[in-house]
Amino acid sequence: MNGRVETSALRPAQPPATELVEVALTEPLDRVTVDELGAVLDRVLALRPARLVIDLTDCAHVDAAGISLLLDAHRRMWSLSGRLILRGPSPRLRRLFHVARVDQVLHVVAAPPRAGTRAVADPGAAGSPAERHG
Repeated sequence: MNGRVETSALRPAQPPATELVEVALTEPLDRVTVDELGAVLDRVLALRPARLVIDLTDCAHVDAAGISLLLDAHRRMWSLSGRLILRGPSPRLRRLFHVARVDQVLHVVAAPPRAGTRAVADPGAAGSPAERHG
C-alpha cells in the first residue's frame, strides 16, 4: 500500500436532517428486546439526527446483547457525525457500564430531576470519562 487516499472514495458529510431524537426504554434491554430496539434505531438513524438520546431511566436491566446494540448505535451515530447520549441509567446500570468499560466510549449522563422531586448531589453525576472529555 502506498499510503495515498483516493479522494473519489471520500464524500462530504451530509448535514443532520434532524437535530434531536429521543427514545425511552421502559423494558430491560436484553436478547429478547434487542431486535425490537434495533428496528427502532434503524428507523431513527435513517433520520440522520445530530443527537440521539436513549433514556434508560425506566430500564431495569441491560445484558451483553443490549450493550452490543448500544455500541453499534454509537458507532453508527459517529459515522453520521452525530452523538449518542445515554440518559438516566440507574446506579446499577452505571456500574455495569463501568465494569464492561463501555463508559469509556459511551456518553452517559444523569437524568434531570423529575417534577416534584428534589435534586440530590450524586457523586457519579459528573458522568463518564467520555462525557467529561467531550
